[in-house]
Amino acid sequence: KVKKLSMIVRSTAPTYQLVKSLFRPGAVATRFFLSGKWRGNVTNPTGTVAKYQPQAAIRAVCGRDMSTDTNVDEGAKGALKKEIECAVQSSKVLLFMKGTPESPQCGFSYQVVQLLNHLNTPYDSCNILESQELREAVKEFSSWPTFPQLYIDGEFVGGCDIVTNLFTSGELKELLSKVQSKGNGTES
Repeated sequence: KVKKLSMIVRSTAPTYQLVKSLFRPGAVATRFFLSGKWRGNVTNPTGTVAKYQPQAAIRAVCGRDMSTDTNVDEGAKGALKKEIECAVQSSKVLLFMKGTPESPQCGFSYQVVQLLNHLNTPYDSCNILESQELREAVKEFSSWPTFPQLYIDGEFVGGCDIVTNLFTSGELKELLSKVQSKGNGTES
């Protein structure tokens, strides 16, 4: 049974091209296009292959929504972990959060969004409420049990308390300044 593709990374940087791909039932994502690198194709319900077209700074990571599946095989879990790793490595600043920056669904996610916005930081975000499988895979990937989770330059920074402490001490601003000096929040 094929579910919709659900893991979407959103961007607050206006120069990014956002991709929000929800394929019709029957579509199977074998691979995809991520961060300017060809990752494969999508087979649509009619059986024809639709190739993603290159666009500047595409920020989308797709994983099957297996939240209602009772038996998720290890191969699917491994593929989702690889997609998470690829998203973390390809984004200068990535926030796994409950909700979206425009509509956070918990106070902790809201607080981290406010701190990043206060520092005028372009960042990508991923709504982990879209899939139970995604939530569990991100927790396992980071070895961190709660959300939000902030990654800067491919490294896990921490959750709300750690990010707040880094903000208060000025260290968060320094970390983000280093990343911004390398580029504008996109992969160079």
